[in-house]
Amino acid sequence: MKIRIASVMLAFGLTLSAATVAFASETGEVTGILQETQEQTEQTAQFYLDGEPLYGVVAESINGTYYVTLSSMLPLIDSSAIVEENSGAAAVTAQAVVVEESTPEEAPGLDGQIDVPETLQGEEAQTGDVLTTFRALEMGAKLLASPLENEIQTESDAEAEPTPEAVVEVVDTLTLSAVAGEQYVVANGRYLYVEDGVITLDGAVAVPVRVLAKAMNMTTMYDAQTGLVYLTSSEEIGYLEDGDTYYNSDSIYWLSRIIYCESGNQVLNGKIAVGNVVLNRVKDSRFPDTIYDVIFQKNQFSPASSGSIYRDPNEASVIAAKLVLDGAVVLEDALFFNRAGLVCYASKNRPYITTIGGHAFYA
Repeated sequence: MKIRIASVMLAFGLTLSAATVAFASETGEVTGILQETQEQTEQTAQFYLDGEPLYGVVAESINGTYYVTLSSMLPLIDSSAIVEENSGAAAVTAQAVVVEESTPEEAPGLDGQIDVPETLQGEEAQTGDVLTTFRALEMGAKLLASPLENEIQTESDAEAEPTPEAVVEVVDTLTLSAVAGEQYVVANGRYLYVEDGVITLDGAVAVPVRVLAKAMNMTTMYDAQTGLVYLTSSEEIGYLEDGDTYYNSDSIYWLSRIIYCESGNQVLNGKIAVGNVVLNRVKDSRFPDTIYDVIFQKNQFSPASSGSIYRDPNEASVIAAKLVLDGAVVLEDALFFNRAGLVCYASKNRPYITTIGGHAFYA
């Protein structure tokens, strides 16, 4: 089910509702129009960032998930973001910066003072002629030090502190790509799962607001009763941690290989489901507590005993492994799977959950 959402000001919505009712009363259609107006009000979503409303967001609700177009949302939450789109594919770049103030160093010799020769120091410098001469020279030095020609600095100008300069330091960058139809968004090398897939709204690429918020290092909260979506910035300046530092190389190595061996020819959700079984076992006290040990547990995964586990995985299996390691969940409670229709221990003794692709999954 798709519900079109428009971000509008409440005052405008109330004015429109009043005008609609007034018109409807003349045509005898008050009841129907009131119901339609109420439905539109319930469908209206408003987005907030750190308590401030965001206007002009193009959004749509799909199965209870709010999608927003990158081109309408990103400029509102990050002024540095650049969104480029072409044929259903979007590429985003952004920079997180810190602005600091620094005081420029004073140029030597421009402090309005001159050195008094040693021969004129002491008692000789107290005579009227010599003192007058050096006062004139000092004034000339001040004129030369002035940033504006023909302008004489006052004593307060000469003693004023230099104006601080802004120094901009880039502390983090974001690169994000999203392609309509794919079930993930790539942000800084991280693979973020999109259950219903990336879509387009009015010709612009759109992703779930929670996925975009994760990439921007923000948190989201949705109030289903009011239709309000709240985004909160992190106290830390920056974006989503880079995939090179987030993913454990050993975890990707073994998880991608078991996914490839068991479900290399399956749809993406089938691959993710196999990965879910492995991680569910890691979290379950009845099984080993590492990916490697789960895979190589005796009499559990045939690729481990046959040696096929050492085959290089395809790209789709590596992506599925990264999605699982980044929180993608298709089957939350699955601990076993077998070829669909096969009579085995799991089919006889474990609660059946569902079938995805060629596999039946059990709790």
